[in-house]
Amino acid sequence: MKPKRRRKKPVEEPREQQVVFETVSGDPQEDETDEAVPSDYTLTQTDDSAAQQLRYEGPKPVEGEQSPERKRRVKKARRARRVVVALIVVLLGLFLFANREVLNLYTLRSFLNSIGITWFGESQVSSFELELDLSQTNLFDCYRDSLVVLSNSGLELTRLTGAPQYSETFHYSNPVLQVRDSKILTYDRGAKSLKTANGFGLDFELTTEYPILSAKMDDKGSFAILTTSKNYKAQAMVYNSSNEAVYRWNSASSYISDISLDEDSHRLAIAGFNTGAAELSTTVTIIDYRSGEIVAAGEPIDGLVAALDYNADGGLFAVTDDALYVLGPDGAQRGVYHFGDSTLSAASAELENGALLILSHHVAGTSLSMVGVDTFGKVMFEIALDSYVEDLAVSDKAILLLVNNRALLYNSSGELQNTISVSDDVRKVAVTSRQQALILELNEVTVVQ
Repeated sequence: MKPKRRRKKPVEEPREQQVVFETVSGDPQEDETDEAVPSDYTLTQTDDSAAQQLRYEGPKPVEGEQSPERKRRVKKARRARRVVVALIVVLLGLFLFANREVLNLYTLRSFLNSIGITWFGESQVSSFELELDLSQTNLFDCYRDSLVVLSNSGLELTRLTGAPQYSETFHYSNPVLQVRDSKILTYDRGAKSLKTANGFGLDFELTTEYPILSAKMDDKGSFAILTTSKNYKAQAMVYNSSNEAVYRWNSASSYISDISLDEDSHRLAIAGFNTGAAELSTTVTIIDYRSGEIVAAGEPIDGLVAALDYNADGGLFAVTDDALYVLGPDGAQRGVYHFGDSTLSAASAELENGALLILSHHVAGTSLSMVGVDTFGKVMFEIALDSYVEDLAVSDKAILLLVNNRALLYNSSGELQNTISVSDDVRKVAVTSRQQALILELNEVTVVQ
């Protein structure tokens, strides 16, 4: 007989170890002890709500050690950061190479700002294109958040973002521009055309009877016009902020070199002079233009007053060839700043706290200084300049000088706020009340904030 073959018992797969714990309500017995759940097990709920299962899920990672998947994600993120940094370096290198001929500090900063790179305390830089006819006279100033350009062929306003605001076409042979908070005043010196504008376009147009010698606007929009006259030596007219003629002064006894207007006090100041005297002097007469009465006639000022301007204190600045005279609201002299051996290069009464003078000194070589004089004739600051001032822009709160490939930005107290390196092509600057510097280079405007 053949021996019987033994059947091989099938190999049983190791069964998952299950331990079922009964959940007992109430307080545990004193003689029972809770068993700790092993670290390799997880306690789960079974279908039977009265029981729980302890399931084995394998070894768990050591505390503080990253899982392999997380390590892969971290490495991937690091590689991505390195790629981004390398790309920025390559782009910066390409920019430096492409602009190596015209590269300067503000163009580099403009590029960095455009790709979102700034650093703490650094000024924001932006730029926009501006088409100009360089064969014409171009005058620049800032009206609120816009750049104003007055040329021989018209008036143009562009927002500081580069968006065109409006453009008006007309012809001026000798354009003059004055910007105030409320309006913009333009006129053609020696001709008969005057126009005012605001942020929307031309506001008023006037053709005078006689050629215009000067015109001044105050902060509220009233303005005065000085013209020649057929029957008098000069004529002055006052228009209110609604562009209505409210007063006329005909000067029979003296010529008028300049005028100024203060709407708050309703006063018109006139600088009158006579040519027949042995020594030329100027008398400032103050008139209440509502009643036509002469309020004050100040003591004579030696020389010809070339510029007369009301200041924020209600007094007047009168500039001659050799001194700055400071007059009170009653016309009396509060103080005088003599230029001495220096020559006046530029002057401005735009500062909120005084007047600004640029003086050239010839005693020890040629040097310049910037002097601020307050409304009582006292010197607020005097700053030596190491080079010729190519252009000057002044607002009520800021001073901007273009000096030797640099734009120097000061506040109204003469404190230096920023030094901006510029290229040789920059010829004009402008500044806003918020101390935004505008650098005008050929057909591009750079705004430094």
